[in-house]
Amino acid sequence: MYFKDMSEIRKLNKEKGYHFFDRATMSFFNSRVESRLLNEHFITSERQNSEDKKRYTIRKALENGSIETIGDFMGFETIKEAKLFLNKLNNDRKLFYSNLLLMSFYY
Repeated sequence: MYFKDMSEIRKLNKEKGYHFFDRATMSFFNSRVESRLLNEHFITSERQNSEDKKRYTIRKALENGSIETIGDFMGFETIKEAKLFLNKLNNDRKLFYSNLLLMSFYY
């Protein structure tokens, strides 16, 4: 599914009865959305407590409104690492779909 921006994902998440973006949920996990949307993916930061350094998680918005974690929760030490992974994920996806398109011409 194509999402145009984070507000669309937040709205769908709430409409479907999920609580990922609720203030209480975000506060409990000391979580923030740290990136713009790249296809259906985005980055969040979390802290175990307010004294800890932020760690970063890749998320995927699903068409049913839920949010899926890609890889490990808090799996990246820096936002730069998370962004590099997200860009690679997007590039791999483009390559995958390009190869599917090419294969359809040969079969």
